[in-house]
Amino acid sequence: MTRPAPRVAFVTCRTWPDVSESDALVAGGLARRGVEVAARAWNDPGAAVAGFDAVVLRSCWDYHQAPEAFLAWLDGLAAHGARLWNPAPVVRWNLDKRYLLDLARAGVGVPDTVLLERDGGDLPAVMDARGWTRAVVKPLVAASAHGATLVERAEASAVARALAAGEIQGPAMAQPFVEEIRTRGEWSVVAVEGVPTHAVLKQPAAGDFRVQPRLGGRAVAGEAPPAVTAAARRALAPHGARADRAGALLHPRAGRGRPAGGGHPAPPRRRVRGVSTRRRDASGRMGAGEPTGRTLAATPMPNEPAGHDAILAPSRWRLLCLGSLALFAALAVAAHAGGVLVGDHELRRGLLGVTHTLVDEVVILANFAGSWKGLLPGFVVVFALSPVARRHWWLWVAALGAGGLGEHGVKWLVGRARPVGESLGFPSGHVTAITAFAVIVIYLASREGVSGRRRLALLGGLAVLVMLVGLARIFLNAHWPSDLLGGLLLGAGCGAAAAWWHSAQVARAGRAGRPAAEGAG
Repeated sequence: MTRPAPRVAFVTCRTWPDVSESDALVAGGLARRGVEVAARAWNDPGAAVAGFDAVVLRSCWDYHQAPEAFLAWLDGLAAHGARLWNPAPVVRWNLDKRYLLDLARAGVGVPDTVLLERDGGDLPAVMDARGWTRAVVKPLVAASAHGATLVERAEASAVARALAAGEIQGPAMAQPFVEEIRTRGEWSVVAVEGVPTHAVLKQPAAGDFRVQPRLGGRAVAGEAPPAVTAAARRALAPHGARADRAGALLHPRAGRGRPAGGGHPAPPRRRVRGVSTRRRDASGRMGAGEPTGRTLAATPMPNEPAGHDAILAPSRWRLLCLGSLALFAALAVAAHAGGVLVGDHELRRGLLGVTHTLVDEVVILANFAGSWKGLLPGFVVVFALSPVARRHWWLWVAALGAGGLGEHGVKWLVGRARPVGESLGFPSGHVTAITAFAVIVIYLASREGVSGRRRLALLGGLAVLVMLVGLARIFLNAHWPSDLLGGLLLGAGCGAAAAWWHSAQVARAGRAGRPAAEGAG
């Protein structure tokens, strides 16, 4: 009788329900060994883990938004006898940053860590007593720099009031800020079976203190100095006793030792036995990572969705905005100087030669989608689904309005007539509007944490919609093909300008130590 293949559940979340890009490598390796891997979102009631031989916590990156629900889910696993890695007692302990104090008592070097009162009123006194001119305030339960706030001494009272008002998530802790986080970065060391095998130097974006890729940080593979790997071995020691009590650890982690950056999600969901090390300063407290420093601390390597991180970077939207508008300006100059451009006649004739009843129906629907009658309900749906869209509604409306004003102004400047009639046609207003809408929707989907596959499907659907609107304008004899290209470039530039502004505001708020208002976070 054939033995059924072992089944392993990789725990994800509703925000990111699919197996992450890096975890897909692990899933592929297991599949080649006859092990079936499936993603199960911890907060999806329909995604049960019953029947799996093992349950491994991976990309459950939104647990900090509902920690009590996450702990209740863990209890449910235990009640059903699920084999969980890491064991539930370790996850519970690691969920709250108070575990740093346990590590300190065990002799692991961690940053000077102070638990703040629930209202944060003691923050100014804490900074004065310890001589901190700068500090980082972090929620005790948080993930991937969520809520990490850089505090100057002069701002301590204001941050305390923000904690008391709930503008910054509490309860919280405070640690000293170490400038080397910005200037040098920090090492992450991966160990397999207690032996360091790989190392990565993680560095924040210029002017920031957080190393997460979604905030502009970067990670570069390298060879950690001997002192760093030796410290990594020492940092793993406290896990030994805990593993003896709770069972083998798939992802052991000791304290982050990250005085200036936000923590990584506490549930052990990273690469096998990952530890991160940082340099001690002269006082013996942990400082930022340095290739030659004396180090001691641990944290797993990031496993965040790289595509999601990259698409939120302001530089990407700046490039799309300025590049699109520059190309649009060049095309407008060509249309003004040369009238109908090379290929316009041929392409238009070829498209108009397509005749079918279905084409007529599609043309009517697509033309409607590119008008205000189609875009208005589209924005209503977006506002209903996206907190970011609702919070900054004026920005997205302004982007669409700017596209409309720009389109009318350029039509007057270029002065090129439509294929039929004397009215002006460059650029297409319908294509400008639908393209700006599409770019805004893609940005909002990324900001709201839509998974890579779903975002790719959304991008494909919107691209088809833009194409259909453009074709509809040609079939209605309203535009030349170059009118459509002009509308595409102008709309992309306007939509990207709004995304650029918003993403820059989020990044600037983080660098200034203010909580960034973005999505559900």
